[in-house]
Amino acid sequence: EHLLFVFRMPESADEQVIVLKNLNPARIYQIRGFEGEAFPPQSGEELMKAGLTFSGMPPESSWLLQLH
Repeated sequence: EHLLFVFRMPESADEQVIVLKNLNPARIYQIRGFEGEAFPPQSGEELMKAGLTFSGMPPESSWLLQLH
């Protein structure tokens, strides 16, 4: 299990990609937020190569995500 803290800073671009590291490439990860955010299941390889795209977050907002 992993936690990912995502912050949108003031003046930052609306869309950002976060490439994760040190995951098991063969494992399928479920990604969910503590406030209902959800992403489709993705392999560790996808998350380490293409990353997760975040868009539409208001400036100075944050998400706490859990990877299972």
